[in-house]
Amino acid sequence: MSFGERPQGENDVRSVKAAAKRELGRLRGVEGVGVGDGCLRVYVRSAEVREELPESFRGVPVEPVVVGDVRALDDAP
Repeated sequence: MSFGERPQGENDVRSVKAAAKRELGRLRGVEGVGVGDGCLRVYVRSAEVREELPESFRGVPVEPVVVGDVRALDDAP
């Protein structure tokens, strides 16, 4: 499954990151989106969420990374 077709390259990956964050971030269990080596890394809570991701987004490969629940750390010393 793909969300569009565009050539991939470092600049292309960075240019689609914001769109990927908006669109893929709507999926339940997606914790974040980053840039990997020629791919978009999508950080997910579980392997089940990983299975729902497309193989590519606007022609850029998607690399799912299972990270579990992401929570902010407390500021207390």
